[in-house]
Amino acid sequence: MANQEYSLRVLINCALNEKHRTTLLEKIGKQGFETLFHSSSDVVQMLSAWLLSHITLDESICPKVVEYGVFEASFPLLYSENVDVQEKGLWICNNILQNDDSGHITAKFEIIDKFIKLFDSASQKIVKILAQVLESLLHKDSCRSYLKNQETFLACNGITAIAEILAPAFPPLELEVLIAAVDLLSCLTLYNGR
Repeated sequence: MANQEYSLRVLINCALNEKHRTTLLEKIGKQGFETLFHSSSDVVQMLSAWLLSHITLDESICPKVVEYGVFEASFPLLYSENVDVQEKGLWICNNILQNDDSGHITAKFEIIDKFIKLFDSASQKIVKILAQVLESLLHKDSCRSYLKNQETFLACNGITAIAEILAPAFPPLELEVLIAAVDLLSCLTLYNGR
């Protein structure tokens, strides 16, 4: 396992260089990433997700990640009990969805619904990231895209999920989590007046 972890760390460093990202994606492929994502080691899962999050920093590669099935293969990471694995899975989603101007990927994979369901069991760190990623989906450059995303958010009871997070809780919410949740709600009121 140590060799696999070391190798993944080397690949992560390689992925920092844009010219290696496509090669890494094509050589590892869906099957390779699936194997890594389903490793019994949380460290291997986290490093694999970190690698893919670096690869998806390149906008031109994101469509290939979706086309090859690697994006969909990363979804189990979102439900990991390990917060670091979940976090890297969310960054993969964030990177892919930032380039989803049509909203096609968001709708096809029911991303907003997946994210809202994650609020139920998420740590404060994950809630903060979820709120930030959702806010970017609900406030995109394309009017049609953000309105559709907002409609989906409301239909999936997103307001209820956020309200439950903001309800008095123990332990109290960290300020950054509170701000992220309020910003998300605020984004909805900009266009809907709700």
